[in-house]
Amino acid sequence: MNETAGPSWADDAAGVELSPDERAAEERLELVDRIAGLEAQVAELQRTPLLSPTETMALERNVAAMQESTTWRVGRAVMFPVRALRYAKRRFLS
Repeated sequence: MNETAGPSWADDAAGVELSPDERAAEERLELVDRIAGLEAQVAELQRTPLLSPTETMALERNVAAMQESTTWRVGRAVMFPVRALRYAKRRFLS
């Protein structure tokens, strides 16, 4: 059950130190491999929709109903001065 495979490349390289250039090249290859894997994950996530069209429509209706509520409108009116100050700060001080 617990069979050992033949010697690995690491066994053959025992006692061999990599030069700084070789170490940097190894690290670059590891990073390139990681980037390729992450790009594949991003592509996969972009291909598959998170919600079905029916679920999307239901959520859009819920948001529209929430935005038409009195609580939402009062909250927007109360927070308007804060939003205006934040906008002015970004616009004029940056």
